[in-house]
Amino acid sequence: MLKRPRKLQSTRGRNPPEDDGWLEVDKRRMMTTRTIKTAESLITRMLGGKFHSTPRAPQQKNSSTIEGWRTLQLDIQREQIHIVKDALPYISAPFSVQMISPTWPGVILGGSQQVLIETAPPVLVLHMMRFMYDTKVNCLVKIVKDVSFGPELAISPEIKTGARRGAIQTVLWCVLCAASTAHSPVSVPGRAVPSLSP
Repeated sequence: MLKRPRKLQSTRGRNPPEDDGWLEVDKRRMMTTRTIKTAESLITRMLGGKFHSTPRAPQQKNSSTIEGWRTLQLDIQREQIHIVKDALPYISAPFSVQMISPTWPGVILGGSQQVLIETAPPVLVLHMMRFMYDTKVNCLVKIVKDVSFGPELAISPEIKTGARRGAIQTVLWCVLCAASTAHSPVSVPGRAVPSLSP
């Protein structure tokens, strides 16, 4: 668990589940952006961030979706990941998706999707994904390699939406305040041991 030096801002009123979207314009293109909204509370304002997800397919209109998250999940299964910082760039790495064409019903299109961090919360919870489905043994296995983390973490502007829009961005610094570790070596419920930093 990481903490940022940031003040909480209170909001009033309830929001609808999803808005009608707005048109986002820059020098290169226009795209429709929709926001999936949820009921806010002190907990969501303290722990919740937002992702900006953009799917792309040939000859299809650009669109994006903004949706909330409570924990930032990190994929650590790659061999080149040894520290938490190594896993951060893969959050924004484009990946392949299949989409249904809005103009040709029933037609499946191949495309890509990229997810960037729109906003980060004052308290950032990182979840290292230690369980994966192994197709060789056809079951869930635990990734038991060591992934270290230090007392501070710098989140690069490259995985935030401001970098894509050309805005001036600064490195986001977080300070470690707590950690929870499950010591079971297999994919079964085990004891999680929390520790707090002074």
